[in-house]
This record gives sequence, C-alpha cells and structure tokens, in this order.
Amino acid sequence: MADPWSKFFWSDWEADQGLRLCSLAAQGLWMRILCVCARHEPKGYLAINGNPLAVDAIARLAGVAETEAETLMEELSRNGVFSRNRAGCIYSRRMVRDEKRSQIGRKFKKQGLAQANENKEENPAPSRGPSRGPSPQKPEARSQKKEERGKPLSRAIAKTEPE
Repeated sequence: MADPWSKFFWSDWEADQGLRLCSLAAQGLWMRILCVCARHEPKGYLAINGNPLAVDAIARLAGVAETEAETLMEELSRNGVFSRNRAGCIYSRRMVRDEKRSQIGRKFKKQGLAQANENKEENPAPSRGPSRGPSPQKPEARSQKKEERGKPLSRAIAKTEPE
C-alpha cells in the first residue's frame, strides 16, 4: 500500500524553471501525474500496477481530451519537467530519488533495531525484583524536607521522629 502522504517541497516546485515555462494547464497535469506517481508502485513512476500509462490513460485521469493531454505532455517533455526510463515510462526524478533515500533509511533503521535487540539479549538488564511501578523518591537533604513554619528545624525533625 502506498503512503497516505509524502513530503512536498513548495520551494522546489516554484524554483523549477522548466515547469515555470509550462502553461498552467501543463503544470496542473504534472501535479495530477505526481499524485499517480506517489500512490502506485514503483513509486515515482507514472504506472499503475506496474504498467506505464499511455496518453489515453493520462487523458482519462486528468479528465481532458486525448489530443489536449498529448499537447500538454509534449510541453512538459520539451521543458524537461520529467524523465523516461529505458522502457519509456515517465518518472519524477525527485520522487524516485526521495524513495531511494527512504528505502536506505528503512534498511538502516531495521539494522539498528536488530542490533539493539541483539545487544539486549547479550546484556540483559539487571533484575530488580517484582516491579510495582515507580516508587516515590524520598527527600535526601534537609532543604528538601518540609519544615513547619516558625519552628526551629530541630523541633520539626523531633516531631516527625517516632517516640
């Protein structure tokens, strides 16, 4: 299942000169394409169930005529907004790069968790007997003990000690 959200860098969208050269219609189509790329496998590629989308499928997804979708895709391609792999499948360079980084991060996280569990098994924590929850701490210094107002400290201590 695809992630329900992903990072989107607004400044990168604004700074992409190739995209800014495109018409608003082409920019809108690219955003629709990014939504498909983010939700299907392989992540970052314009494919559903592993099958690259043709212009007619893109037109249906965007709700435009096939001729309009073809014109807009040519505009995006001409301005270098997307790339194609060897099989001709359109992909978002940024999204593919981010997905690779994410996979590497998940790999290291799993390795770290496995290592932590291994260390725990080798060096178990010392047993302290049955746990009854956290025990309240007792004051260790006179300044932490409650004093009775107006009475010398020695009388306050004497009153609290059993007779």
